[in-house]
Amino acid sequence: MERHTVQRALLNYDIIFFTGLHWLLRRQSEGSGVILTFHRVRPYAKNTFEPNLHLEVTPEFLGDLIDWVQSRDIDIVGLDEAKQRLATASARRFVVLTFDDGFRDVFEFALPVLKARNASFTVYAATGFIERTVNPWWLSLEAVVASNDRIEHPNGSGKIIGSRSLREKIMIFNQLSQWFKAIYELEQQGAIDGLADRHEIDIAAMVDEAFMNWDELGAMAAEPLSTIGAHTHNHFALAKLSPEKAREEVMVSADLLAKKLGERPRHFAYPYGFARAVGERDHQLLADLGFATAVVTSPGVLRRENLAAPTRWPRISMNGHFQRVRHASTLIFGLPFWPAHIGGRRFGRFPGSA
Repeated sequence: MERHTVQRALLNYDIIFFTGLHWLLRRQSEGSGVILTFHRVRPYAKNTFEPNLHLEVTPEFLGDLIDWVQSRDIDIVGLDEAKQRLATASARRFVVLTFDDGFRDVFEFALPVLKARNASFTVYAATGFIERTVNPWWLSLEAVVASNDRIEHPNGSGKIIGSRSLREKIMIFNQLSQWFKAIYELEQQGAIDGLADRHEIDIAAMVDEAFMNWDELGAMAAEPLSTIGAHTHNHFALAKLSPEKAREEVMVSADLLAKKLGERPRHFAYPYGFARAVGERDHQLLADLGFATAVVTSPGVLRRENLAAPTRWPRISMNGHFQRVRHASTLIFGLPFWPAHIGGRRFGRFPGSA
């Protein structure tokens, strides 16, 4: 993420916090509750090149955030409880904690934090990662750029890109990220596999280190505080797929989770979750398949009106560049999204979703 983008966002949220606007206007902006998105949770090891830092937070930040929420008399609940509260117009605000993809560090580092605070949570597992059949392109791309001074473009042109300085590496990672996001999903895996292979990245070892196996996911599922949701099999953006392939992505994931864990998932998270990755057809697909909820990454708070569209619930991403409770608190009270809710322009931006 570009430095000026981070600095601008930090300034916006500090303005909200230190002026007290989030507290003064909370009755209008806070809604009934929020769903928070996390990906990785692990101790911070400062590296020079950290293009995926926005996707991870530390266990200390997670614990501090939960402590803050609970100290404000806000309940941490599961998705079924959240839906029930919206239906009954409960006066008590709530927060839902969700963790995408199935990273092993959520099992190793987040779970002890959650259990110590009796905090409910949801893990949305992309079953291809758990099965070790899918290569997460953003992790492989990071490994390629980090360890090579010269990179062959994955488009097959034979073009060689210099990647020596930190500035070059950041620029190349950002450019190739956009390229991978733009190509057809079924081509994406072949392209990243080829790039990683040409640059001698051990994909199998990387995936095995990064993601839970079935035993670990099963241990998560056995926790009374947990909900396990589906997140497709190949982590594909549904909107880029044919109707048949989109349905297959959802069903393979749900069927595997039911077979391996003994319970069929009732909740779903769209990979990437932004507007170009999920569309009206996909919202209807999840409703037709009987999912109780499905979540996007468009930020916002939950209100009673969201009951009318439970397969497009908003979430707020917790970004690794913004690991201060005061920044998260402005989001939980909903003020940055309130102008958009009433038809205006959102104040600032809190980027970071995948």
